[in-house]
Amino acid sequence: MLIKNGYIIDPASGRAEFADLQISDGKIFSIGQHLSVSPSEEIIDASGLTIAPGLIDTHVHFRDPGFTYKEDIHTGAAAAAAALAIALALASAMYVLAVMPAANPSTRYLPAL
Repeated sequence: MLIKNGYIIDPASGRAEFADLQISDGKIFSIGQHLSVSPSEEIIDASGLTIAPGLIDTHVHFRDPGFTYKEDIHTGAAAAAAALAIALALASAMYVLAVMPAANPSTRYLPAL
């Protein structure tokens, strides 16, 4: 698989550039400009998109219990699962949620869970 024209960021290596990313056997094989591909290789145009090793959403409100008309655990988790499926399809690392205690009663305390 070749992901072309994406903005690649990787804080661990200090990389922040527009480039192509080639994946082979589920691992990053090559990063660079104008990488060569085989005729059978899948190509994804990532123009206007960011390619990152993984994401952590540190501000999630599931609003459950108490405010489920806004969002609940089911709809919030379904949205996160959809994002994870996309990340896995593109051989990304992980997607993590840090749920904020915006519920009634507050989910900061074990008895409320």
